[in-house]
Amino acid sequence: MPDEDDEIQVLDKEDLPIKGEQVYVGNSFYIEEDKRENDFAGGLCTVSEVEVRVLEIGEYQMETPFVVFEERPGWIYNYFDLLSRQDDLSKDFEDQVGHLDPDVR
Repeated sequence: MPDEDDEIQVLDKEDLPIKGEQVYVGNSFYIEEDKRENDFAGGLCTVSEVEVRVLEIGEYQMETPFVVFEERPGWIYNYFDLLSRQDDLSKDFEDQVGHLDPDVR
């Protein structure tokens, strides 16, 4: 937990994602039998929720936006991590929309 005296890098409002914004999200496929219902086929997804959390890396602390998507409710993603991968993900998925892809055998 941050001390009151610790300086936290605060986000500028323009760095925050906006509800309704579309962002590419990667695939998530699970081998474990009890998790296969969580499989997700990546693609463009729409931001439905935004939450700012303070991440601590050693003594360094910074506000970081996390997002939830309409296409994958209940799962939270680090927005900055996704932004860093948009070029590659856009090449992989082009116009594909992300969607649940449960493997229920």
